Amino acid sequence: MLYIFLSLTAMASGRHVTIKNKFKHMKYKINIMKRNIYTITILLTSLAFQFQSYAQPTFNEGQDPVPAGKKWTMVESMSDEFNDGFDDTKWQKEPMENNWGWMGRAPGYFSADAVSVADGNLRVTVSKYDEPFVLNNKTWKYQGGIVRSLVPGEVGWYYECRMQANATEMSSTFWLMTQNSDCMKKNELDIQECVGVVSANADSWARNFDKIFHSNAIDRKTSCVATSTQIQGYVGTDVKNHERYFVYGCWWKSPTEMRFYLDGKYVYSMTPSKDFDMPAWYQMAIETYDWNPVPDDGGMVAAGTLEERTTKYDWVRTWKLEDVSDTSTKGIDDQLNNQIAVYPVPSKDIINIQSDVFFSSARILSLSGMVLNNCNVENNTISIANLVDGLYLLELIDDKRSVLSKFMVKN
Repeated sequence: MLYIFLSLTAMASGRHVTIKNKFKHMKYKINIMKRNIYTITILLTSLAFQFQSYAQPTFNEGQDPVPAGKKWTMVESMSDEFNDGFDDTKWQKEPMENNWGWMGRAPGYFSADAVSVADGNLRVTVSKYDEPFVLNNKTWKYQGGIVRSLVPGEVGWYYECRMQANATEMSSTFWLMTQNSDCMKKNELDIQECVGVVSANADSWARNFDKIFHSNAIDRKTSCVATSTQIQGYVGTDVKNHERYFVYGCWWKSPTEMRFYLDGKYVYSMTPSKDFDMPAWYQMAIETYDWNPVPDDGGMVAAGTLEERTTKYDWVRTWKLEDVSDTSTKGIDDQLNNQIAVYPVPSKDIINIQSDVFFSSARILSLSGMVLNNCNVENNTISIANLVDGLYLLELIDDKRSVLSKFMVKN
């Protein structure tokens, strides 16, 4: 009897352990599922924030110059986040293709080998050649690079990049250039031109060119135009250009006006000597300058680390203006606007709608009229969990009309 009792006890105990282990395993699997769901939620939220962050150009509050009734729309063919390798449907890194004939400013040679995409950046890395070489009667000692857009930009568009300069005597640039379709006109619009390190033998006027936002509007010399004319604008930066990323932007507002922005803040305008009214292509050139010569031993071009020798473009974005009325405010019922209440003020996570009218759907827009989100209205509430702090427009829509209301998000 004792044997049977002990055996039954052991079996029961074993079954208890098995059930307990199964319960622990199920609990472990549930925790894993929870963590996976949490991770996916964080990822989706992050992607939503990333989309929100570049739903329009980089402007500080009150700095967006968008005209009334217009909105900014991204030009995809001239924009890139550089997250998926080098996109040869948008860019070229070979210096002498597609009717371009500039291989560099000696002794700095433009090589496609200098260009890569990694870690979410377009990278152009400079270096010193083991042995100089001669090509086209010029001696080349240093490797630089140039990246050009395959399609041109136009007057009226906004151009911007987030760039960290290299820390060498060579340049870091972001600009636009026309091609020679008109002998009487060859225009260059330099949005940013700087160097990483000022050489000991630099010209006196260039002593601050490693800590500067510097722009040019140049009407270039051609076979039909005897001399070049150049208009400049510049301001100093808080740190050297190679110490952090800066956002450099330009609104090519008209043939006679360019407005320049540093980190989303307007800093100066320029009026060119002749109308800038021809299509122009992006140029991101890392080159040598005779006014900031590389030392004979190669300076930082030879001695710098890989990161110090690399100019990094986090992104390039291009924007054009379109009419807001085409997509966002058609059919607005002004009388009904006064009968709608949106609360709380400010809002976080959700907004509530007080109205006698049933709205089936809604859209959230930027103040410039760009559609950011299409939303469902459930029990007179709308989720705004993916919005960053700021002011927005809410467009409520029923079968016959829509209503606009402004609201504020503060997380």
